[in-house]
Amino acid sequence: MSKASEIVGGWLGRSSLETPDRQAVTRFVAQLQTLGTAAGGALPRDLFHPAAGQHTETRDVDLPDGNKGKIKIEIDASTRDASGLLGRIERRVTTDLGGDQRMTREVWRLTGAGN
Repeated sequence: MSKASEIVGGWLGRSSLETPDRQAVTRFVAQLQTLGTAAGGALPRDLFHPAAGQHTETRDVDLPDGNKGKIKIEIDASTRDASGLLGRIERRVTTDLGGDQRMTREVWRLTGAGN
């Protein structure tokens, strides 16, 4: 992420953005760095073979301005048959960074070749 900060810093130096917009970009990049550090330190044990059922994990995040944020990860996984192989997984990630709340959702369906 430090390389990304360098790139953005160089771009900001050449841009014609007004000061408030420059500050907003700088804060956004700092938040991304914080999230990247927080998320990279704790990968789920079942990353490549999630357990069937619904699971929720919430993490607190320290924001650069001293405030607190939260990341909530919700997983709903089901197997496709008696083999236990993953058939469908839905993952919702909700971030709340100092009152700025966003949600992303992914749904994957897995089938065998020829199905």
